[in-house]
Amino acid sequence: KKPFHSERLHTFLSKNLTLEAEEEEDEENEDMESEGASAQAKEKATKQSLLTTEKFEAGAFKGVIRSRGTAWLASTAELFALWSSVKGNIEVSPEGPWLSTMQETPLEDMLAAGDVGDRTQNIIFTGAVGEMNEAKLTAALEECLVNEEEFAEMMKNGLVLSDGDSF
Repeated sequence: KKPFHSERLHTFLSKNLTLEAEEEEDEENEDMESEGASAQAKEKATKQSLLTTEKFEAGAFKGVIRSRGTAWLASTAELFALWSSVKGNIEVSPEGPWLSTMQETPLEDMLAAGDVGDRTQNIIFTGAVGEMNEAKLTAALEECLVNEEEFAEMMKNGLVLSDGDSF
């Protein structure tokens, strides 16, 4: 049970999927098209769309149709992140408190016992048969987890790691 290092996860997702911020740029491009934007702006939007498709089809998420679940990010001990992706577009955003934060047992006591409560990764991936490479995806996501040294630091600092907080 280890959290994702926020900065490493953000970098990995940026290389393999379209993040919410990139989607907003696409919406701006659609607005420009409706207002009769220049051919250059339309070409840029088309290139972005092609780039998104290429990185999705060639990356670790190849064959993944949808993923959904909750994620533990090292940048916060209190909140879980909602993870949702469809066909190359993803949103990972803080959602609500972990159940263990609502218990009477103080966090310090839990940590002293080596317990992190219900904090974990719980993400389900649905993919096309024969196309999704589960081992490749799992290995890539495991690279985004905090390492042993970082986790030890977190256990000393109330389960928070100052890791860039990219989300």
